[in-house]
Amino acid sequence: MLLLLSCYAPATPIPWDLLQSQPLADLFVAGHLLPTGTGEDTDAERQRWLRSSLHDLAMVGLINIASRDDYPGAQAVTVHPVVADANRARLRTTALPALPGIGEAAVRLVCAASTGLDHRRPADWSAWGRLVPHILALLEWLVAHVTAATLADLVSVSNRAAIALVRGGNHAAAEKLADAAVTAGTRLGGDHPRSSYCPACPRRCD
Repeated sequence: MLLLLSCYAPATPIPWDLLQSQPLADLFVAGHLLPTGTGEDTDAERQRWLRSSLHDLAMVGLINIASRDDYPGAQAVTVHPVVADANRARLRTTALPALPGIGEAAVRLVCAASTGLDHRRPADWSAWGRLVPHILALLEWLVAHVTAATLADLVSVSNRAAIALVRGGNHAAAEKLADAAVTAGTRLGGDHPRSSYCPACPRRCD
């Protein structure tokens, strides 16, 4: 779980609703985190394990769980930059075999969290804004370690997030995200439908 959290932007609140158990089902199976063949591998049991592991990490000081001032009633998880850097280094070395699965799970969580969000709806812009730092972090360091299909999903959600930023008036952040998506998209190859970023100049988005 700590390796997964370290995929996102350090020192930046990771919204609690980003950490859903269903997109992590494959990771639970691959890591043998729950008994198999006993009926315990259910969404409720995965959610229980997820919450328990987050609180255990907080108890030993590896993450911080706090309420969000800008999101009343909600919690967020924060990972210290030193902890995140150490775990990313571990993923690139001793835990390298686990990196593709963990990276793809991190992308699935972002995609799941964006489901139902509309980049054209002002009420959703703040939710997009909470996801953007983590989308950007994945684009900047993880893209070489995931499959083309996962990368395509990440570029797609980045496109929608950038348009939401433009519509919300944050053009500088949209352009930064667009640039990162363009760079990541080149790994898909020129023939891939998502290899180029449509709103390459965010100010041209309608």
